[in-house]
Amino acid sequence: MIATLLITTMAGQVAYGLTPAGAMLGQEGLALAAAPTGTLFAAALPDRTVRIIDANTRETNLTLAGDTFPCRAVAWSPKGDRIATGSENAEIRIWNAKTGAVISSVKGAHLRSINALWFDATGTRVISTSDDDSSKVWSLAKMGKPVATILGKGANIYGTRYGDKGLRIVAGTLNNGVVVYDAKTFQPAYTLGGHPGFGVNDVDINAAGTRLLSAGRDGMLGLWDMQKKSRISYLRGHGDWVTKVLFDNAGRFAVSSSTDGTVCVWDTKALARVAKLEGMSYTGSPIAWVANGAYVVACGDDNYIRIYKFGKI
Repeated sequence: MIATLLITTMAGQVAYGLTPAGAMLGQEGLALAAAPTGTLFAAALPDRTVRIIDANTRETNLTLAGDTFPCRAVAWSPKGDRIATGSENAEIRIWNAKTGAVISSVKGAHLRSINALWFDATGTRVISTSDDDSSKVWSLAKMGKPVATILGKGANIYGTRYGDKGLRIVAGTLNNGVVVYDAKTFQPAYTLGGHPGFGVNDVDINAAGTRLLSAGRDGMLGLWDMQKKSRISYLRGHGDWVTKVLFDNAGRFAVSSSTDGTVCVWDTKALARVAKLEGMSYTGSPIAWVANGAYVVACGDDNYIRIYKFGKI
């Protein structure tokens, strides 16, 4: 089911919508990541492969195979030449995005499954987050030993990623809300907090480094001003945990998923929900913006991958 809401703009009433552009039945998505440019996205599947799929044609262009356990995290480098994957048995692999060859790997990167990966702005480092309540920074030049380890210390750390052009590392936690770290010292710089008593499942920062979104277990998204280090607003529209949140490349729109079985698109300037998908994954769908926001990729309640066109209607 698709619903659209109206936004009042200087030009009048403008409606945005999500239009079905294809379903990949039989392809259950565990994690998604879009290429920095173009129409490709990576999808981790239960068969222990990661497939590179074209959102326009829905055809698989390349298959990354060799993991012994399914991957629960995938990330694309800023230049588009590398893909990082993180598996249930805590193995990180760096792949050549064109040939599918493994460039480097590290086994036992964490004690438990990896749930998030993110490249820094230079594409020379990747940060991993695990169910073991830690995040680790790795140099692609030497993957054997982490550059740094950030311990949640019981705070339950989630969705750690680089932001502010690599100057900051941000993470969601269940105990302390949003925590911001210095990317050089790997020490906490300040705490934004938010979602008290519930915690944060995921975070994202826009490309300019000026806005941050937090995915709260209170069913709300937090929108934050990174320069003022303060919350702008809570965005309400989900009925259960928000599990994933992601800005589009321009930083105006954001997509979120929830355990209420919905995926929503938000206008972060108007502070309004502009589109809603129902009948999506009830474990909280993985999400991706593809082709500079032209497509939203997510998973339905059968966990199969679905592609939607996003834009004015």
